[in-house]
Amino acid sequence: MAAKAAVANPDKAAAIKVYLTTLDKAYVWAAAHPSSWATAWGKAAGLPTSIMDVAAKTDATTPAQITSATVSAEQGLVNQFLRAGLIPNKVNISITSPRNSTPRWAGSR
Repeated sequence: MAAKAAVANPDKAAAIKVYLTTLDKAYVWAAAHPSSWATAWGKAAGLPTSIMDVAAKTDATTPAQITSATVSAEQGLVNQFLRAGLIPNKVNISITSPRNSTPRWAGSR
């Protein structure tokens, strides 16, 4: 997510696009190379490769287009946190979700 002011600024919007495109490529690479990702992630986290091998294979980080269904699911999750007392105030996800302005490159492979 990015602030509307950041997206409205052409330089910041371009930087956000580069960042998200790079992040998307990293997620795709990690999914295709779980052993290499586990080794690198383990070194960075200071955890054994045996643990990171499992984590890398079960990591569910997959880039996806933000849709009305995505926003609805996230709202349901936030509502559960509110009912459980884990967040103090109601949050309207649709205000913060850029579902109508998600760039074409988000979630691309």
